[in-house]
Amino acid sequence: MNRSKIDEAKVGFITFVGLILLGALILFTKGLNFGDKSKELIIEFDNSAGITPGSPVVMQGVDCGIVNSVWNEDGKVKINVSIKENCEIYEDATAVISMLEITGGKKIEIDPGKSKIKFDYSKTLPGICVSDISSMLTEVTKLGSALKPIIYGLDSTIINLNSILNNKELVANLEKIVTNTESMTEDLSSILTNNKTKINSIIDKSNLLINNLDKAVVENKPEVEQIIHELNTATNSLNSLLVKVDTTVNAANKLIDNSNVIISDIKGNNGGTVSKLIYDKQFTDQIEKMVVKLDSLLDQIQKYGVNVNTRLGTRP
Repeated sequence: MNRSKIDEAKVGFITFVGLILLGALILFTKGLNFGDKSKELIIEFDNSAGITPGSPVVMQGVDCGIVNSVWNEDGKVKINVSIKENCEIYEDATAVISMLEITGGKKIEIDPGKSKIKFDYSKTLPGICVSDISSMLTEVTKLGSALKPIIYGLDSTIINLNSILNNKELVANLEKIVTNTESMTEDLSSILTNNKTKINSIIDKSNLLINNLDKAVVENKPEVEQIIHELNTATNSLNSLLVKVDTTVNAANKLIDNSNVIISDIKGNNGGTVSKLIYDKQFTDQIEKMVVKLDSLLDQIQKYGVNVNTRLGTRP
């Protein structure tokens, strides 16, 4: 009986020690060492990319911590990690989720940064998700789904093309067009070959004409410039003359307007002297008689002089 209890105690003790060793081994493989001080850090990503609690955290390839928890918040993924006390990071530090091994698993790699200012652990460290094999396979799968309609459309296009090619009349017409095009090309080539000399001659004469024209322009440049200068001078003089003509015309128009006003005044002033001189015949006749008498009196004065008979102090 005592022997049995001793055996049971041994089994229980061995089982207890085994469990302790197993737990220590698990914690060790996850990167948590007893006696090491750690500090907590929150990293923010667009998605977790397969990170789970217990995933390792490395810095410059060296194990420095472990993932404690993962949760969603405000459309982002927040990851709480514990890193060793001696792992220093700075304010420009960043974190990246990458593959742990080719066979699977994820880890967080922290770039400590190059700033001299240490990171404030009350803030959130920005994280970046890079593409790996699994994400690439996911994208390829999405691409395959997107290519399906294109492939179906291409298949329909090939079917339609086959139906067109099976149309003998259409194929015959296409062959005829190709034959005619080849014939036209040969004819054009023959024309160019037979007239190559003439074409070259035309090109040479054109070049000569252009050269002569350039030479004539250069040689006669001073005369051309003088002609242009004289034309500009004549244009300016003509403009000045046109201005003077416009002034004269305006003055003439003004004179005509004044004359019309005077004529209108004369016609309108029926009782005036000028109006009577022009329009009143009786008044005109009287004036003519008076002028005749004055002319006769002047003639007598010139012939006989003036006899002045003056009486002073008495009445006649």
